[in-house]
Amino acid sequence: RPAGLGRWRAGGEGVRGLSGKRAVVTGAATGIGRATALRLAEEGVRVAVIHHGQADEADSLLQAMQPVDEPHLALDADVADEAALERAFDAVLAGFGGLELLVANAATKRINDPSAYPMADWDVVHGVNLRGAYMTARAFLRRRTGPKGAIVFVSSVHEITPLEEDIGYAASKAGLAGVTRTLALAEARRGVRVNNLAPGGVITPMNPTWTPGSAVLAEFEAKVPLGRAAQPEEMAAVAAFLLSDEASYVTGHTLVADGGVMWSPN
Repeated sequence: RPAGLGRWRAGGEGVRGLSGKRAVVTGAATGIGRATALRLAEEGVRVAVIHHGQADEADSLLQAMQPVDEPHLALDADVADEAALERAFDAVLAGFGGLELLVANAATKRINDPSAYPMADWDVVHGVNLRGAYMTARAFLRRRTGPKGAIVFVSSVHEITPLEEDIGYAASKAGLAGVTRTLALAEARRGVRVNNLAPGGVITPMNPTWTPGSAVLAEFEAKVPLGRAAQPEEMAAVAAFLLSDEASYVTGHTLVADGGVMWSPN
């Protein structure tokens, strides 16, 4: 873990405009979603974590989250299932009494050669990463309260750069950039900012071969100008910034956090 992560803010001070807000984070049981839920709770946000079939991990997350005046929530819902997602957001609104923030992080991958990529896998990946992300944002917008709100989609550097091993993933993330820009324009005058966080290589369960000392991880890190893969907490910090008042004039933007790998000649 890079120095300074964890409870890294001097004097316990966080970013402006998050404390007291209420948020939903999808795909929150592990990886970037978990780190983001923890960071938001640390900032004084009341968080509803949405997972799919990861009850033990979600319970562990709730126990680890910084307590606020009222309890956080954990809900099981498949973001590709419209009815389940709507029920989950109804439960959040009933439990929280309001909602201002969303991090749409849930995602999946299917590895295959582009010339042989099964359309069933394409449908699964797009059902979660693109259709599911949009339905999540739509459910949030229908229930958002207060004069202002913010959405962060967790995309990928592969919305811009190719990903030969998973064309469905790359295409879904490219589509998410279009959703971000369109919603940003549509919602701006309603007080909602919409942005896209595009991580590069992050050590999460989605990259199971990136274990400490592994040749696969070393090969990737050799291509990164900053010399290493990212930790989930680093992406959580960017998400917190985009949700906060520190980013009050930022909307419709994709913020790439990839250690410079997009510009690497390697």
